[in-house]
Amino acid sequence: MYSLTVSLNIAQKLLVQYDHTTIFLLGTIGSLINIILFLQRQLRSNSCCIYLLSSSISALILLSIGIIPQIYALYNFANPFTTISSFCKARSYLNQTSAMSCRCLLVMPCIDCWF
Repeated sequence: MYSLTVSLNIAQKLLVQYDHTTIFLLGTIGSLINIILFLQRQLRSNSCCIYLLSSSISALILLSIGIIPQIYALYNFANPFTTISSFCKARSYLNQTSAMSCRCLLVMPCIDCWF
């Protein structure tokens, strides 16, 4: 049982180290490109583009709040997001709020185009 626990701990560290870093970098680049694209003058008047711009901003917040503390905890043992209760609660709230708003803002252009 001990070797399974050690193996799973190593697998988790490798997953956070490589996959989460890749997801963070690609997601941040994609969100920033979307923000630059949707801030163009021709697209600012379109309501669907405004929804997608808001979704990209929300996704950028989600990436920074959700993944950076995990990468930080990988290299530092004193993680304030797990040791301080108010940081943990605020991170959880902001993480869930930005994830839900990102999803809702992706559905809103479909509803807007339908009606």
